[in-house]
Amino acid sequence: MHSHKTDLRSLNEISKPQNDRSLNRNSIDSSRQSQQSPDSKSASFPSYCSFVVFAAVIASFENGWNLGVTNIPEQTIRNCTSEQPRVKSKFPDCLPMNNLLWGFATGSYALGGLLGGLLAGRFQTLYGRRNTLLFNTMTWIFGGLLLGIALHPLMFVAGRILAGIGSGIGSVSVPTYIGEIATIKSRGAIGTIYQLFLVIGILITQLLGLVLSFVPGWRILLALTAIPALIQLILLPLCVESPRYLISQNRFSEAKDALQKLRNGYNIENEFQEIIGGQTTQPNGNRVENDINGNSSVGMSSAAEGAEIEFMPTIQNTRGFIQILKDIHCRKMLLICFGLNMVQQLCGINGIIIYSTAIFLQTFGRGAKYATLGVGIVNLSMTLISAYLVDKKGRKPLLFTSFIGMCISSILVVIGSLYHHNVLVIVAVLLFISSFAIGIGPIAYLIVPEVLPTHCVSSGGSICLGTNWLCNFLIILIFPVLQQSLGGYTFIIFAVISGISAISTLIFLPETKGKSLEEIRNNQ
Repeated sequence: MHSHKTDLRSLNEISKPQNDRSLNRNSIDSSRQSQQSPDSKSASFPSYCSFVVFAAVIASFENGWNLGVTNIPEQTIRNCTSEQPRVKSKFPDCLPMNNLLWGFATGSYALGGLLGGLLAGRFQTLYGRRNTLLFNTMTWIFGGLLLGIALHPLMFVAGRILAGIGSGIGSVSVPTYIGEIATIKSRGAIGTIYQLFLVIGILITQLLGLVLSFVPGWRILLALTAIPALIQLILLPLCVESPRYLISQNRFSEAKDALQKLRNGYNIENEFQEIIGGQTTQPNGNRVENDINGNSSVGMSSAAEGAEIEFMPTIQNTRGFIQILKDIHCRKMLLICFGLNMVQQLCGINGIIIYSTAIFLQTFGRGAKYATLGVGIVNLSMTLISAYLVDKKGRKPLLFTSFIGMCISSILVVIGSLYHHNVLVIVAVLLFISSFAIGIGPIAYLIVPEVLPTHCVSSGGSICLGTNWLCNFLIILIFPVLQQSLGGYTFIIFAVISGISAISTLIFLPETKGKSLEEIRNNQ
């Protein structure tokens, strides 16, 4: 970063009087407009910002879609029975897989997610949040194609891994992107939209699974994952890059334009200065001013007071994982985010979602797939409630309630299994889903870009979400084994994890409700 120094008084002396009057008039008009416009820190859901959020969270819809798409049509995909109608086609009716191979084929999606999550941090640092999501659409387009035309289980696995890579990249980039562009008032609700669209994706695949679980309908169902990706490919070029990312790249003018577009109709000056202050290594109080050529620069006081513009802000460089560990503040926040993302999966939620049909089969028989649909509806309903409450009640109370609810419901599953009370088991599973959806489900994604500074969020988010996907894979892989060997007692493990997490939340988690990202990070 080169030094930028301008003597405004000298410039004023050689400028023509009419230029002086023009500049003064523009300055007065700009000042008057700023005074008339409400501060952007009071904005809730500006229309363009909402559009950008929608375009971004299509990636989380893809995550949910691919997470739940194999649940209901499982038997049609992997078991070739004489009851199924055979069709004359180049593609086989099904892809024969035993329990072990099916478990790996299903879990390979999470392996792809792990790889994507680890790659995402580097990608979004080099190319930006929006461009990373734009390029990422290709993974679902080609992954959906592979799944739709799979001739062999290995092609099926390859398609699942490719779709998983896309979801892994999206799980890091989407929360970062929408967290950085959201307004203070709406950041909690917008942050939960990632989980909301994920749940909607799961629910829609379950609905479609009811009507497409036949030969060759299951191929259509799996290939449809390319459609949302194509929509996102069209919408993302209409979106601006994250202003915070642009500032981290010293692109101040672009950042200000992007922020103004996101806050259309609001005065962004205070918010813009605060964002810069959160990333600069210079003392507090430095402000970015526009020089006579319209270039952004920084001075200790405003140009209107006749002071010289001494320097450009020194923006903190993006840090790698090792550098984050050396930073006491970043390390502390990283451990909190790491723990939440690990617990989000180790509580067993995706094991329940993916194998819910098999769990309910013991109680409902052929009606199990409709009970599975009920799980999706409950999950969606409680996620909507979480989106409403997160900015009203705060993150910490919702997380604590979530963990306590999961702990209690896990114990109820054990009791129901011990006394063969199937109705109690079903009610407890639904309570477990509800407790997850109102707290740890959305907040694990929301909290990462809130507490990690911009120069740490790419690498830190990548590690946290990579861990999330690794734990996801382990749960998907071992859940059916635990169910077979321990039955309902499997939930003792989940009860212990949830109980410890509830206590840890009270002790370690900072509350972030109603604060700007910079205020959160400065107060820690």
